[in-house]
Amino acid sequence: MPVLTLESLPNEILIKLFEKYIDGTDIIHAFAGQQNQRIDNVLAICQRLRFNFQNCRKDDFQVWMGLVPNYVTKIHELILSDYNSFGQVCAFLTAFPSLQQFTELHKLHIHFHECAVGWSVIRMALLSLTNTPLQTLILKKYNRERILFSYVPDDDDNDVRLSTLKQLYFVGNFTYGQWNFIQALSPNLEHLTNLNIDVEFSYLRRIFRQYPRLKYLNVRFVSKTYDDVVYNGYSSKVEVQPLSTLRTLILSFPEDHATVFEDLSRYLDLMPALSYLDIKAHRALLNATQWESFLHTALFSLTHFHLKTLYYHIRNDLERLLDAFETPFWINMTNFYFIVTEHQYFDSDSFRMGKSPDGGEDEFDYPVIQWWIVPFRGLHDDIPVSDITSFGIPNRMHSLSPYYQFTKVQSLTICRLDQNVLAWLQTHLNLPRIKHLDLSNLSDTNDTLNSLVSNIQDIASLRVSRNQLRGNWHPIIEKMKSLKALYISSRYESDVCDKDIQLIAQLFPAIEHLAIRTIASRNVSILRIQIPSIRFISIESTDSEWLPDWTNMSNLFYRDLMAYQLFTSRRNLKTITTWIDSTMQSDQSLERNRLQNWTFDANFTDTQDN
Repeated sequence: MPVLTLESLPNEILIKLFEKYIDGTDIIHAFAGQQNQRIDNVLAICQRLRFNFQNCRKDDFQVWMGLVPNYVTKIHELILSDYNSFGQVCAFLTAFPSLQQFTELHKLHIHFHECAVGWSVIRMALLSLTNTPLQTLILKKYNRERILFSYVPDDDDNDVRLSTLKQLYFVGNFTYGQWNFIQALSPNLEHLTNLNIDVEFSYLRRIFRQYPRLKYLNVRFVSKTYDDVVYNGYSSKVEVQPLSTLRTLILSFPEDHATVFEDLSRYLDLMPALSYLDIKAHRALLNATQWESFLHTALFSLTHFHLKTLYYHIRNDLERLLDAFETPFWINMTNFYFIVTEHQYFDSDSFRMGKSPDGGEDEFDYPVIQWWIVPFRGLHDDIPVSDITSFGIPNRMHSLSPYYQFTKVQSLTICRLDQNVLAWLQTHLNLPRIKHLDLSNLSDTNDTLNSLVSNIQDIASLRVSRNQLRGNWHPIIEKMKSLKALYISSRYESDVCDKDIQLIAQLFPAIEHLAIRTIASRNVSILRIQIPSIRFISIESTDSEWLPDWTNMSNLFYRDLMAYQLFTSRRNLKTITTWIDSTMQSDQSLERNRLQNWTFDANFTDTQDN
């Protein structure tokens, strides 16, 4: 049987691969300038490229800045991010302050840091999108401290509208004026996710009035009440507009939120087409009798209902609440569940895999270690737990339930592992789906651990302790060929030394992200030489950044990092992230020259160094 090669595929399949399955930056890196006329012709035909610059190395990004003009009419999706690539959004929007030349842009993702780029720059970029076919906007903002979601009027009225925009994902610490601008910009939304807003529940009234065509709504509240500041005349007596098209509603309330069942039911009664309802609730919203009475008279289209809470909210009343949802009404309502989960904040969570700095997660996203689901139907299914993506096996645990399949779990933290635990994991988790594995709390390696790692085929990030790195874990670690991120736990240990850096370079020559506790600045330069693929380094500080320099090692370390012209470093709470420039590495320089010569001599200013 002949070996199938890329060049043996017809042009139609190559175009589909390039447009749907391979990132545009990877395509250009792999194929541009290779003297392959056929591939060049196929690239010229492609019209729907996806350019993802998230976690892009600084010097690589500078090269792409020179190449983007050749593809502005072909970019269908664009992802820009300051997260671990500090200054990237500002650099791009400085080079392209107007995005109107991206005539085929359908999806735009901007994840920005308020210290790196001003809101005025973001605002002007969004205003320039009016003549594009943009359908999806993902806007994330992250910073160090939460700002009160208070009313600040815009300087001028905004008459610009993105009439094609249908989906908006809006998360982070935005001011009221910024959110008001986005609302006015996108009048035809059908899908809205708005996370971490410091407002009262009655603010939904504003969303209902603004977006009468909504089909999907996901809102997370994070404070008790700021109504007196926010609403500026929005009275609770104002009539609430029905949402006759809404199919999916996801709401999340913090423990101290003032919303009661009567408030919630009044809004739900205006959603006749609602089919999926997911509520993360506090005690005031967990009355089974109230829910049963309401569902007898409303929401007749509802087919899925998940009412969720955290164990520590109700630990003293757990059994009574569980029994209340075991009545014939709830048993007969297929896909109606009351779900209680217990989560553990492991030591490793300071660098937890998948952790987002923008507030895009809550307590429910920490590793699940115990759960209660009623009514109990004895089904081996994944419906009640389909949104659990992080799972943990603690040192002390109750027996693992034989019911439910946790098929969506991607992050796994293990503090205890034996044959029984392994057998349960193999049966109830989709282990090949695991991308993030934390083994730093295990004391030793054995055949059981070997079997577990063998079942996990494509690990993207790994956390181990420094003792494990130095010990007999090499046969385990060497199986992880696809590893991109390495987290070294050294809570009670001294700084990593040169020997550790050499060992990391030997075991993980292809890693792009290294996260570790405070290390000496001299070791950063070693990393640049010995790990050519490294893109950014995250260093966790154990000291307070407000201490004087002469008493705070992390402050001194940060000051040393800022002296490197080829680094861009930013501090965020207890973490220092350094974005690496590898211009001194000859292999990277050759790659950049090949890409530059393929089109033209790139000549642009480095907008990244501050």
